[in-house]
Amino acid sequence: MKRDKIIQYTAAAFMNVTMLMCVTPSSFIGGDRAFIQLTFNGKDYSAQDENLIFQFYQINGAFPHSGPANARNEIILIKGAGFKSTSKIYCSLNKTEMAAIEITENLIKCPMTWPGKDPKVTGSVKLGMSMDGSWTDFGSFFYY
Repeated sequence: MKRDKIIQYTAAAFMNVTMLMCVTPSSFIGGDRAFIQLTFNGKDYSAQDENLIFQFYQINGAFPHSGPANARNEIILIKGAGFKSTSKIYCSLNKTEMAAIEITENLIKCPMTWPGKDPKVTGSVKLGMSMDGSWTDFGSFFYY
């Protein structure tokens, strides 16, 4: 389904001569792509530029939130929409990052274990993911 052209305005904050920051407008869903055009007092749109695109994605959560401490070839699924296979995605367990195993438009597969993990360790550790430098915290992961 192709969406009609939607124009939304949001305020921007001048940071310095090379950076403006603005709030992401609502009503976009994962997989949507929006051109960013700049105005000053509602006039003088900047030209549409392929380098000024914002890609929206949606993260619904991670599953499972527990697994065996001696797991081999186990995965954690990150579900959502709008993921890009070209994104730099790292999965983190207990502050140890590993690259995602597979990335599709709706799913990211993260490894459950990391090299050198002690199979006798049990308990709660941090679970998270960074995508193109943006961090998502999934809370605790429990090794049993």
